[in-house]
Amino acid sequence: MRLELKYWVFPFLALLLVTVIAMGQPSRSVSATGVVKLVSGAIHTCIVTGAGGVTCWGDGRFGQLGTPDALGCAASHIPCSREPVEVVGLSGDARDIATGSDHTCALIETGSVQCWGLNAAGQLGSETNEVCSFDVICSVTPVDVPGLGTIESLAAGGAHSCAVDAAGNASCWGDNSAGQLGDGTTIGGSAPANVSPLGEGIEELAAGGLHTCALTETGGIFCWGDNRFGQLGTETEESCGAPEAACSTVPVAVPGLESGIAAVTAGAMHTCALTLAGGLLCWGGNFSGQLGDGTAVIRAVPGEVSGLSTGVAAVRASAGGRHTCATTITGGAKCWGDNGFGQLGAPSSDGCGITASLPCSQTPLDVTGLSSGIAATVAGGAQTCALTVEGAIKCWGRNDRGQLAAETEETCLLDISCSTTPVDATGFEEKPTPTPCPKEGCPT
Repeated sequence: MRLELKYWVFPFLALLLVTVIAMGQPSRSVSATGVVKLVSGAIHTCIVTGAGGVTCWGDGRFGQLGTPDALGCAASHIPCSREPVEVVGLSGDARDIATGSDHTCALIETGSVQCWGLNAAGQLGSETNEVCSFDVICSVTPVDVPGLGTIESLAAGGAHSCAVDAAGNASCWGDNSAGQLGDGTTIGGSAPANVSPLGEGIEELAAGGLHTCALTETGGIFCWGDNRFGQLGTETEESCGAPEAACSTVPVAVPGLESGIAAVTAGAMHTCALTLAGGLLCWGGNFSGQLGDGTAVIRAVPGEVSGLSTGVAAVRASAGGRHTCATTITGGAKCWGDNGFGQLGAPSSDGCGITASLPCSQTPLDVTGLSSGIAATVAGGAQTCALTVEGAIKCWGRNDRGQLAAETEETCLLDISCSTTPVDATGFEEKPTPTPCPKEGCPT
């Protein structure tokens, strides 16, 4: 089924709509059955374990936790979970995962794909009949995405999803109001559409709020979809949506980034690329300082992130949130952009927004207490989580829907529950260091 949808404002109906795309090497713990990958959506977070299981926590209003057991963790009894819950109904072991705004997709070891959560735009890749909060179409358990070949990797955006097959070809499905499916049209729906050929194979995809980007096998970047804020990295002549605005319904090359790129990530209105030299470049919307260049000015061409021309191991942006985070080669976590709910993990002194009064940082900040020992950092909607090299998970930021997998006592903007510093996620706490036994009293 293909539908023409007018979803221009979809990623902004809620305060934060997000996908997090992994960059660089997968996040792995020291344990074979520990955390293999950590991803964060608008208001939920998920992991893949070494055993192939998937667990999620946070908001569950649209079934994005993958279980009917999310009974509520807020005073209003909105479905959510402050503790990790296991996704039920997967057809096999998972080896990759992607979180969209309010949906989640998993890559099964057989190369097939299953998705669950909100399905109003067909982002699950299959028609569903369930109805969740606000009477929207959804599925609280995984459904198969038919029509795909053997898949190697996934990406999920505001209301669309994408996959790359073993031959380096890409398919996308869901919302296409800004051309983010890349098939030359603005007609979307649950049937996967082939992305127009780039002329070379695709290594990985990054799905933003209303745009998508690809890293090619030769290290170049192509983007397509919404271009109102310059997030495609180049000028485009097409117009999409109602009202019409700049876009491209087919992939366009990002000038200057034809090679030398190691990874790409996409936010709601911005895009970032990690170079082979360990530097970080960002472009697009910058209302909250999410480009990290010391300003809050839109940038339509790639520019360096302040202080991060080298030394970056991986970066995460969010398709709907307004902050970006990076992990350095020394294992430290840095974040910049919106800080209204403490999602940067450190005090900030800049002001952003129309009145320049909203908390933010226009340059990278060191996350409190996480200067080393971090394997991956993922920026969600208004929450952030980090995986340590020991397999523990720490989270900070907004917490009114259990996003941090922990009880917190702080409040931030609008008197909403939060934590401005990292807290241990339930079930993934740091293991205490064993106390050395006395030389004469060690057990045999």
